[in-house]
Amino acid sequence: MARTGVTFDDVAQAATKLLSTGEPPSVQKIRDLLGTGSNTTIAEHLKRWKLQKRSKEGITLPEEIPKELVPAIETVWHIAIEHADQRYLTHKQQSTDTINTLTAERDTWLEITRTLEVDVQHMKEQLSNEQHEKSNALLEQQALKEQINELNIVQTRLTTQLDDTAKEMSAEQSRAHHAQQQLELRYSNAKEEWQQSITLMKSDLEKEQKRSDQSEDRWMRIVDQMKDELKKQEKLAKESLSAKEHQISELNRALSSAQAELVKSEKTNLQLKNEMQQKAVMHEHIEAHNQSLLLSLEQSEARLDQWQHQFSELLEIQQTMLNQEKREEEKEGADT
Repeated sequence: MARTGVTFDDVAQAATKLLSTGEPPSVQKIRDLLGTGSNTTIAEHLKRWKLQKRSKEGITLPEEIPKELVPAIETVWHIAIEHADQRYLTHKQQSTDTINTLTAERDTWLEITRTLEVDVQHMKEQLSNEQHEKSNALLEQQALKEQINELNIVQTRLTTQLDDTAKEMSAEQSRAHHAQQQLELRYSNAKEEWQQSITLMKSDLEKEQKRSDQSEDRWMRIVDQMKDELKKQEKLAKESLSAKEHQISELNRALSSAQAELVKSEKTNLQLKNEMQQKAVMHEHIEAHNQSLLLSLEQSEARLDQWQHQFSELLEIQQTMLNQEKREEEKEGADT
């Protein structure tokens, strides 16, 4: 690195310092004071300093002043000038240092300002991104609200359908219960009619038997009438039995229809199994009750068959009695 040479300011400060001590500045004294510099360079700077100094002095001493005092006055004047220059240079150096410090501070503040501008730009970008994300979040929230509204609508529709299905189930159960009551009523009426018919037939038979005991002729007539009556009763019984069978068939068809409706209800219950478990249990009870009715109906049919068998036996007994009486009459006729 090249060494920096002696500057004009260095020579001027050294010359002023020498002058302030009362010594006239020279090239050698300035070089000794600075400790560096070539004589040529120092001589050029010193010559320039003296020329500037003379141009600054610009004063003329009055002629009244003795010539022997002129050097002393000039010396004092030069010292004052040099002192003023020194103060100027010091102030200039301080101003330069202050300017450099303020420039450094300005550069620092400019750097801080640029950093802040970059940070502000980043913050603006982050704010823009956050606003964009917030906007997306609001859109997603709006979409979720719409989905929730749609789900609420679907839930309301399903609840309405479930209520309608429950009402239909209740109506189906009411119809099934009504059908069961009708079946029970028909069965009870049929049973009562049949019992009344049997009771009437038994009563008629007892009456005819009493009449046959009173008179043989009357008995024969009664027997003939009984035969006709038995035929009629048999015909009526057959017709009644056919009617009862038809009623039973109708009851069976009604029961089958009720069972079909119950099966349909069971299918509906299976579709709504999670919501209608209690209804399914009730339906099972209805099924059990229907089975009980079917069992009762079968038992009634069995009793009907038993009554028919008893009636046939009664007819056979009657026929046997008639045959026996006929043989006795033939025997009495042969004896006579």
